[in-house]
Amino acid sequence: MSKQDSTDARGNRAEQVLPAETWWIASNFVRRHPEWAIRFGDHLCYLTLVNPEGETRRIIANPGTIHLFGPDSSHSTIRFPLSTSAPDEAVIAMGHFVGDPLHPRNPASTPRTLAYRLLATVLKSTVNDDGRWEVINEILGDDSGDLIQAGIVPKFLNAAKDARLVHSEGWDLGEPLRHFWVVLRDDEPVAIVSTEGRAYLRSRSFGIRPAYEASGRSMLRLATRLIGDRLP
Repeated sequence: MSKQDSTDARGNRAEQVLPAETWWIASNFVRRHPEWAIRFGDHLCYLTLVNPEGETRRIIANPGTIHLFGPDSSHSTIRFPLSTSAPDEAVIAMGHFVGDPLHPRNPASTPRTLAYRLLATVLKSTVNDDGRWEVINEILGDDSGDLIQAGIVPKFLNAAKDARLVHSEGWDLGEPLRHFWVVLRDDEPVAIVSTEGRAYLRSRSFGIRPAYEASGRSMLRLATRLIGDRLP
């Protein structure tokens, strides 16, 4: 898929780029509920949170509203979730919605939750940059059953090699490439982060967990390692 094709598939990019806050909410929810995963292709510019063990409940997060879909077609919303002084309340409300209130302590991190937190931190740390930063999935969506791919994973040799070894899971709708998220700056691929727990640059890759531990368990330091001198 060409760059122009992928841009067309997303429509007006300036309007559809997901802000850092949306990723903050999604990554914090999955940190507290690590059995859940995040998909991108369901509604292109939205993040859809799903439980791999069953999608009777789904959460769709966009910049201004969080949509909560439950059994028997029930539907409720959380509007402007970051417009209050306590945005954590939106994450807690999402937990109550799925029947799993806030844990006394966050569960142990998994490769997937660390990957989501890293992506959210990258976006947060680049908010004031002059460039437009965004995170997209290798699978952008589908058109009449045909998957729309960004075509970026094949350009990162280590990521392409690992992608051939990834097994499909319940949340990825039978497409392991959904495990790969691309960090872009002004449409240029900077890095790839996999929910398998690896981060990829053009010439090398590294394990997220060992790098996180080596960074003193600081996500900001880890984000700096990933995007380096691209930071504003």
